[in-house]
Amino acid sequence: MEFNADRKRMFVLVQEEVSDTILLLCKGADDVIFERLSEDSTDAERLKATDTHVKEFAQEGLRTLVMAYRYSSLPTLPAYLLTNSTKGGARGRVRRISRAT
Repeated sequence: MEFNADRKRMFVLVQEEVSDTILLLCKGADDVIFERLSEDSTDAERLKATDTHVKEFAQEGLRTLVMAYRYSSLPTLPAYLLTNSTKGGARGRVRRISRAT
């Protein structure tokens, strides 16, 4: 899904050729990504260090983005994530996806 100013993030799905394993890669604004990290997958020390670095870069006037990833399987992904494009899709689709992800 393409980046937009409301969502402040974008993602891409990558499927392994030989399995149903899906890798969801997401990049976006640090506050938006950090709030969506699951507690069981978050290394508190690494998150704190990353947050410190992001703030230091921002204070220097640099634009910052962070990345996150998650492995999943094809059957567990919601159907709206598996469409090829959001362009020309159903009305309000991007808004519904923004609320759900």
